Amino acid sequence: MRKEREPVVSSDEPLNEGEVRTQTLNIPCPACGELGMKMTSVTLNLPYIGECLETTISCKKCGYKHADTLILGQKEPVRYTMKVENEKDLWARVVRSTSGTIMIPEAGLMVEPGTVSEPFISNIEGVIIRFEDAVGFAMRTSEEETERERAAEILSFLEGVRSGRKTCTVIIEDPLGNSAILHEKAKKEILTEEEAEELALGMKVVDV
Repeated sequence: MRKEREPVVSSDEPLNEGEVRTQTLNIPCPACGELGMKMTSVTLNLPYIGECLETTISCKKCGYKHADTLILGQKEPVRYTMKVENEKDLWARVVRSTSGTIMIPEAGLMVEPGTVSEPFISNIEGVIIRFEDAVGFAMRTSEEETERERAAEILSFLEGVRSGRKTCTVIIEDPLGNSAILHEKAKKEILTEEEAEELALGMKVVDV
């Protein structure tokens, strides 16, 4: 049985891949105000995304925990566009980093990176299901009849795409170049500097 790697004391030396480092921060917990938050850091090499630094801050008193993932470096800003025309296209691999913006223009849907964005590797069907969950929540919580009707229309459209009865376009734009649609039908374009600057970032990038 493989022995788990023991955490090491924080230092100024860079982390090796898989090495866990812990330290105590002299800051108050945002939930209970207790001083002495514990931060754990580990470097990971994620498929398609590359080297990342995963950090977790926790409070031993109340159990508060917050995790974040930082991508170490960046590539050329890119846009991937794919027309989804049948059920086979739903299996196209999708890599979305914390700086990726995903759109389905036919449904007027777009999700931009935020301060708590998490990277994921899925497929186009998984992306559509994420949109369905978000639209379904909005429909259930909206007090406006017109908004609920519009949400119902979007859900019907997305269900049609997943069943192969309708087509749509999936677009991913990433100013740091860490997102992609991995399929022979996906068209890759390099964004101009102006286009990249207009995109939301929603995370920190560390150049090493």
